Amino acid sequence: MTRLNQITLADGHVTSFQLFGSGTPLLLIHAPAIGHVNFFAQESLSDQFQLIIPDLPGHGDSSPIHMPFSLSAIARQLCELLTRTTDQKAIVCGYSLGGSLALECLLESPELFDGGIVVSGFSEVNEWYLHTRFLMAEALTALHGVGFLARSIASSHVDDPVIQKQWISHMENTDSATLLHLYRAGHAANCTARLSEISSPLLLLYGQEDTRMHPYAQLIEKHAPNARICILPGVQHQIVTKVPDRFHNEVRRFAASLALDRQSPKVPVP
Repeated sequence: MTRLNQITLADGHVTSFQLFGSGTPLLLIHAPAIGHVNFFAQESLSDQFQLIIPDLPGHGDSSPIHMPFSLSAIARQLCELLTRTTDQKAIVCGYSLGGSLALECLLESPELFDGGIVVSGFSEVNEWYLHTRFLMAEALTALHGVGFLARSIASSHVDDPVIQKQWISHMENTDSATLLHLYRAGHAANCTARLSEISSPLLLLYGQEDTRMHPYAQLIEKHAPNARICILPGVQHQIVTKVPDRFHNEVRRFAASLALDRQSPKVPVP
């Protein structure tokens, strides 16, 4: 198992994170309640990428935040973590609500990134399905903490019962007050109007069977000038755990396209 690191940020917040592999830095941002174990299946990417996998506030050994916060505030923490761990430009990749945070990172500090990958993510919540999902998660967290959510999320993402137990063990350490604030921040966040500011390439990965989320992919593609949608067949929302090999192939292709862009001669505009 990869060793966990800790760093104290400028605001005094302690962030716990995994750091391993070599190559292009790849900042992986997990979905609420899961923590860094969200990316247990991505270890093979370490042959090409330096993987930076933090636990968001209140998850794992990262400090809790017992007051309301915005996604942009968490993005600033993630960008500081990145500058403290590498001096290279990175690719940021976020899953589900982590995708919203990836967009916020690209808006907060575009100079730190060559590109971004949004997996099953969204730039705003604008219809009843996702509103309902958030309201249910907020209610369950407020009433019952993280225990029920941990078992439900683990079973929907992972088939192996041993790994399910590892997920549940990690998730049960999540601070419920911080998690509730994170759900509320994600529910209220809306960066759609600013997506035109993201000039770097964006890969939007969505499951073919996750049809409720396809309009969110189309919304991001409409507003972000260099966004491209990729639909993966035979999978729903849980791309990173259910079809990791296909996910890895798309990540590698995206990184290769960024490398080609950097090598292409820039033609001056007359």
